[in-house]
Amino acid sequence: MGAIKRLNRYEKGVVTTLYICFRLKSHQFANGDFFEFYFDSGLMNYGLTQIAHEGGRAHGLLNVKPADFMHLQVTVPAVDEQEAIAAVLTRANEEITALESDLARLRQEKKALMQQLLTGKRRVTVD
Repeated sequence: MGAIKRLNRYEKGVVTTLYICFRLKSHQFANGDFFEFYFDSGLMNYGLTQIAHEGGRAHGLLNVKPADFMHLQVTVPAVDEQEAIAAVLTRANEEITALESDLARLRQEKKALMQQLLTGKRRVTVD
């Protein structure tokens, strides 16, 4: 449907005017980490399909007017629950990253062992 991304690495950024830029009004009512997960989840895709229009150049890209985007209804829990959800999802992402790293290391180890078996540097013994 498109990309709704959070600027995480820098205080400020520059993007083309083709993008809609916005920020949360208050951290008292909205948790940025929660909304990053929310937008990445695709939960807004249905609403976006209702307001998206094909561009004038017929290039297949969809355009969304900023006013239409800002009027989309977003139902979210209270900020304390947003924080709890974001914390759980952050921990899950960290665990996935660690497991992917372990998997990559084990694949490299397997590759090295297979190479040693094929070259005869290592032998398999059956007891």
